Amino acid sequence: MRISMANVTRRFALGIDVSLNQLRVIVLSRRLIASAAIRIEHMGVCALPTGVVVGADFIDTEPIGAALNKALLACRCKKALSAARAAMAVPATATLEQQVSIAQLAPHHRVMMQSDTALDMLESAVLAQAEHLAGIEAAALAVDWFRIDPTGAPDQLTIIATPRRYVEARLEVAAQAGIMLHAMDGAEAAALRACRFVVKQTGQENRRYGVLWLSAEGGRIWLIYGHSVERELKFLPVDLTAPNLMTRLHELVGAVQPGAIFFAGEFDKLRLIGRTVDELSSVLCCPVIEFDPLVCCRGNHCKRSGVQGELEKQNETSFAGGAAMSFAVAFGLALRWMV
Repeated sequence: MRISMANVTRRFALGIDVSLNQLRVIVLSRRLIASAAIRIEHMGVCALPTGVVVGADFIDTEPIGAALNKALLACRCKKALSAARAAMAVPATATLEQQVSIAQLAPHHRVMMQSDTALDMLESAVLAQAEHLAGIEAAALAVDWFRIDPTGAPDQLTIIATPRRYVEARLEVAAQAGIMLHAMDGAEAAALRACRFVVKQTGQENRRYGVLWLSAEGGRIWLIYGHSVERELKFLPVDLTAPNLMTRLHELVGAVQPGAIFFAGEFDKLRLIGRTVDELSSVLCCPVIEFDPLVCCRGNHCKRSGVQGELEKQNETSFAGGAAMSFAVAFGLALRWMV
């Protein structure tokens, strides 16, 4: 049996982000040694036919699966993907989240306060709570639960639920491309993870900074200091065209005065609010830095020749004017297993 040395010496991860009109993928790798740098192996994008994705629903999985195959077509390490960890995003609007205390959820199971493995014993109580939260039967839900802070708040449990049809559709799309999904993650959480990684690479993690993310679902801004989110503001799609949005952002950012705002997401949503990156910097009174995974990894000596060329060949028009920002979710998904 012939085993590729790349598979033995490197860990691979794949992030898949499906938006309303595009599918984006990023393949990351890292050598199996301490403090090894992360390398971008492949970035790919493919347009989706109109109407195959509506909100969180995949109306037709076949063209989405075909788009995933096409986005990975030029991947130079495609054979390694069979052993790679893969994650796909689920929109925030498709998930429900609730924090509860273990004592309230299962008052007779005090052992849960001490053991993470014992949390499996909470399954029936968690499913009942998720059913109450979502208003549909537990059998129609995909549910996960974990401690918010095992050391600081061991009694606090986070429950996340999403309709099972969303999970099954994403598993089917990945399977059509020969990919096994190992996780699904919220798009917002993945984008935030990607930007926080960039901040760490630039040495600004000990300063106050912000992350602004815009998408078809609206957006969110987080103001962060160290490992904590000090303030955040979520806005809906209708808010993007509201005249007071810039005022709200200015007041929120001005109260904290971060050193910089890292901007990720759909570039056309910035144009929707009638601003350029320079104008946004002026309104927020601090530098606004566009998320760019290529620049981020080059700073870590992870340059992969031909990555930018692959993007331009696949769709020359799609990558003009800040399009790298749209890869924040895919990058953050793959990053789950790299840091």
